[in-house]
Amino acid sequence: MSVVCELWFAFSWLLDQLPKLCPVNRATDLTVLKEKFEIPSPSNPTGKSDLPGLDIFVSTADPEKEPPLVTANTILSILAADYPVEKLSCYVSDDGGALLTFEAMAEAASFASVWVPFCRKHGIEPRNPESYFALKKDPYKNKVRPDFVRDRRRLKREYDEFKVRINALPDAIRRRSDAYHAREELKAVRQQRQEAAAAKDALLEPIKIPKATWMADGTHWPGTWIHPTSEHTRGDHAGIIQVMLKPPAEEPIFGISSDDNHEEVEGQPIPGVLDLSEVDVRLPMLVYVSREKRPGYDHNKKAGAMNALVRASAVMSNGPFILNLDCDHYFYNSLALREGMCFMMDRGGDRICYVQFPQRFEGIDPSDRYANHNTVFFDVNMRALDGLQGPVYVGTGCLFRRIALYGFDPPRTKIRSSPCGRCCCGCCFPARRAASHDVETHALRMDEDDGMNLSSFPRKFGNSSFLIDSIPVAEFQGRPLADHPSVKNGRPPGALHIA
Repeated sequence: MSVVCELWFAFSWLLDQLPKLCPVNRATDLTVLKEKFEIPSPSNPTGKSDLPGLDIFVSTADPEKEPPLVTANTILSILAADYPVEKLSCYVSDDGGALLTFEAMAEAASFASVWVPFCRKHGIEPRNPESYFALKKDPYKNKVRPDFVRDRRRLKREYDEFKVRINALPDAIRRRSDAYHAREELKAVRQQRQEAAAAKDALLEPIKIPKATWMADGTHWPGTWIHPTSEHTRGDHAGIIQVMLKPPAEEPIFGISSDDNHEEVEGQPIPGVLDLSEVDVRLPMLVYVSREKRPGYDHNKKAGAMNALVRASAVMSNGPFILNLDCDHYFYNSLALREGMCFMMDRGGDRICYVQFPQRFEGIDPSDRYANHNTVFFDVNMRALDGLQGPVYVGTGCLFRRIALYGFDPPRTKIRSSPCGRCCCGCCFPARRAASHDVETHALRMDEDDGMNLSSFPRKFGNSSFLIDSIPVAEFQGRPLADHPSVKNGRPPGALHIA
């Protein structure tokens, strides 16, 4: 038995070493991407961005285990990413349906109005405020604008106040809910006494009112309550979709200058700190989503939440590409989205399903004695698998093609059949079964000759006409540019720029 085990371990080790014989190093050229998609040309005289839209999904489930401040920092790094504002949308999936997460996202949307312009003005990296202000290196290196010190001091104070507001949200929600609950109890007691007086009934039964969680506008929170009750628990609550930041305008909107932007202290005006007269102050669209949950249904946890975001985003923004992130991951490089597009928009990129970004970790001891950086997996194994049709999906930091998530085959897929036609030999049975399966899923093909068969879409995607109509649009917008004869499935240059 020991010999068999040793042979098995040796065989497993050999299988693990073989992919490492063909590692792949990939590099991107952002200059070429800019020249192809954002430089004035005969097909795009204005030079507006011709890059495709991008939807970013951030998933969270429990504000106690996943602090809202961490999620808010992730959202801020996304909103400040270096990508065309009108082409970028962010969706936050709160699978716990907590009011704390909802109000934390509202605070993040408010703080983004000063943080994002600050990052654009001074080229801040990284664009996660918690990580940026915790950097140990010199923050003033390579900064030449004379107002950078003043702006940074102002943003540091704003961020400290933002953190205090986030940390105070649990107590604020609890006090607000207690106050509204006391008011409702008092109102119910008064009504009971009036009814008892009218009926001349001296017996008053105690009143039991469910202790609800109240929003700031004085209405019940439709999601999970602090004190759970029927239809307001983690597994039983209504669906919620709230647009925190509306879609931006098509044209850039510049802020006001320091001469016009001023504050008053004791009635005396003081000069403003942030001069945004040369900075585009638009923000990407931000949407809060908490899918409906009911008892007796398998909600499939994170996969079900992602599926709900895919359907909601298809109706709202319909970006042909989707990037999913966990709530504690953020963009360390603001150009990461453009680097991902270098692969998707390259010649033959329409056959790429997803691009997996490596993960880097913070807060680990310098010696990394417990291998928490996972260097062997991300820097060795993943590069090795890239030489064998691509790395594995690790659950976060992955840029998907939307059409691939819908189940469509890549373009120019060849249908293999038996070389001897109608044959009954055993070697042809697998081919015949494969051909039968191919006919069954033919409706999910994007072939150039056949196009799309819309007859089976309701069976695959439901009866939403908006979702079905968005599918060919996303497929077209996700194609690379047809700027070379070798591009077989491209779109004309300038087709996506907003006039």
